[in-house]
Order: sequence, then C-alpha cells, then structure tokens
Amino acid sequence: MACDNIFDINYMSTYYDNLGGKKLFKSCIKEFNSKIDKKVHLYYSNKKDTPICALPKLRLLLVTKIGFLSFCYNFYFYVNTFDYYNIHISEENLGIIAKCVCSHEVGHILDESISNNKWEHSQILTDIIEKMIYYNVDISQDDYYKNNLPKDLEESVVTFKKNLIKRESIAWEIAKTIMNFKNENEKFLFSKIREYALATYNYGDLKTIVKENNLEVFFKYKRYFV
Repeated sequence: MACDNIFDINYMSTYYDNLGGKKLFKSCIKEFNSKIDKKVHLYYSNKKDTPICALPKLRLLLVTKIGFLSFCYNFYFYVNTFDYYNIHISEENLGIIAKCVCSHEVGHILDESISNNKWEHSQILTDIIEKMIYYNVDISQDDYYKNNLPKDLEESVVTFKKNLIKRESIAWEIAKTIMNFKNENEKFLFSKIREYALATYNYGDLKTIVKENNLEVFFKYKRYFV
C-alpha cells in the first residue's frame, strides 16, 4: 500500500481547517508574487464546488475548499494504487499540496503561449464536433463504443489530449522555477502531483471530452449544423 494511513483521508477536511483554509492559499500567493513580475490575485470560496483554476488574462487564481479537497482525495487514491512509495496524509503534506497546486496555476498565468494553445484547443474541439455530426456518432447511447469510431475522429481525440498535456506540461515547468523547495519531501510531492495531474489528461474517451467541455448543446441542436 502506498499510503499507510489511507483511512486518515476522513480527517483531511479537519487538517485543512487547521492550516487556515483561505490563509493557506493567501500565503502561497504572497510567496509567489515576491518572485514574479505579474501580480496574481486570489478569489476564494468556502461554498462553491469549483475546481482550482486560473484566469490568465485577469491574473486571477480561483480556489474553493471543496475543489481543493476533491483534488487531494483523488490524488491520494491515485498514489495509493502503487506500492513503491509512501505519501503520508498529514497537515504538513496538505500544505505542500496546496503550494504545488498554486504554483501550477500561476504557471498558466505566466505562460506566454497559453493564448495560442487555447486557440488550438478550440480548433480541435470544433473538428471533433464536425466529425461527430458528419459520422452521426451518438454518445448518448451506452453502447456507442461497440462500433469502431472512424479513424480520423480517433486521431482528433488523441490530438486533443496531446494539446492539453502540452499546455499542462508547460505550466508545470514554469511552476518548478518559482517553487522554493524546502526539502526533498517537497520535491518528491511536487513530482508526484505533476505525474498525477498529467495522467488525468490522458484519461477518458469521447464521451468524457463532450461532457467536460459542455459540447452537448451542439448535438442538441445539431440539425442546424447539417
């Protein structure tokens, strides 16, 4: 087992509150702002269920308690599938995870190529939509995958994932330059969080892409696109 106290995951919310919640992220942002030219701002919510994300044009980092804890839960369950390292569930490690996640989002804000990458992202999504309409692929059916998807549509799905991974990899590389690693444990956690985050972008199928990018509306009114 990778985490010898995996059942302590039930106390994660308490650990988070002990760390100060919003104060934890304010501290992270303050540290990073002392190292970069662009000042990053924080928007924090205890109630909203929104994943941690960055709005680069506004230099804004969105953080919610539920979004952060959800990331931590998923991360620990991911690393718990391996048995060659142990990542303890503790207040200290939760604080390090917050710092790593913040550095990654700040990396997006500092990424000068993100506008071009997002444009490519939109073009790829458009291509996927057009091909799904052309081939009349109905993902609302549970067994849609039983028939092989057209090769060019499968290639578009692969291209979509590559685009995401490229954008995320750049953000993680930038994050590494602004992290002030205090010890080997922080370095180790950073590398494993990066590994987990990039792995999630290689996961999923066509249905996942449609759902996570809110593309259902195009198929609801697809008769207007034919």
